[in-house]
Amino acid sequence: MKNILITGTGRSGTSLVTGILNNSGYYSGNNLYPPRVESNPTGFFENHEINGINETILAHYDGVSKPWYKKTVKRYSSPFNPKYGQRWLALLSPSIKIESPSKEIEDRIKKLMHNKPFAYKDPRFVYTFDVWKNFLPSDTFVLVVFRDPFSTIQSMHKEINTAEYLTEFNTSYCQLEKIWLNNYSRLYKYSKIEKTNFLFFNYTNLILNPEESILRLEEFVGTKLNTTLLEKSLFHQTEQKISLSRKTQRLFTILKESAINQQ
Repeated sequence: MKNILITGTGRSGTSLVTGILNNSGYYSGNNLYPPRVESNPTGFFENHEINGINETILAHYDGVSKPWYKKTVKRYSSPFNPKYGQRWLALLSPSIKIESPSKEIEDRIKKLMHNKPFAYKDPRFVYTFDVWKNFLPSDTFVLVVFRDPFSTIQSMHKEINTAEYLTEFNTSYCQLEKIWLNNYSRLYKYSKIEKTNFLFFNYTNLILNPEESILRLEEFVGTKLNTTLLEKSLFHQTEQKISLSRKTQRLFTILKESAINQQ
C-alpha cells in the first residue's frame, strides 16, 4: 500500500475518493470533520491538523495576487483576502513558489509521516505541496481528482452560499473558474517536473464506470479497495449554463487525456 496525498480543486470529488481509501485501511488523520448533509453527507475525510498546517503556510500569501488587499480593511473575505479555513478558495498564481514559514510547521508535517499507510486529503495541497514534498516518504504518490469544471464551479458556489464559515466570502463565477484553472494548471505542471508520481483521476468516470475506475485506482495504490461509499446518488452533474474560457476547456481536455494515457 502506497502513501497517498489527495488533492484537486475543492468540490471535485476528492472526499469520495479519500473516503474509499480511508475505508480500505488508510489513515486520514484523527478527529475527521463530521459529514454535512448539504454538501458531503458521507464525510469530508479532512481534519483540523492537516488543514491547519496548510492554512498557516498559505496565510503568508494572502493578497499576493492583489497587493492592495493587504493595505485595505475589507469587511468581506474573498479569494484575495481569505480568512482562516477559507484558503482552499485562495486565488494564487499557478507558478507561485510556496515556502515553509517555520520549523514548527515542518515538525508537525514530519509527525504526520509516522502514520502509514496514509491518505491525506486537502485541496490546499495544490500549493503547499512545495513544502510537504520535502518530508514525504519515497513511496508517496499524489492522486489528483478532477471533474468537469462547470459542475465543480457550481458546487463551489453552492458551498459558499450554504456553509456557515463562508457566510461573508465574496467572489464570482469568473474568479471560481480562475481558481479551477490555476489549480489544475499547477498540478499538471507538477506532474511533469516532480519526482513524485502523479495520477490524474476523473471523478465522473468513477461514477459512470466504477469497475474500471476502481481497478485503475487499486493498481495505483497497491491494494484491494472497499467501495461501499460508491453510490451514484452522490453524483450531481450540473447542466452548463455559463460559458467557460477556451483555456479552461482546453485544460479539462488535457486532464481527461492524461487520466486515459496513464492507464
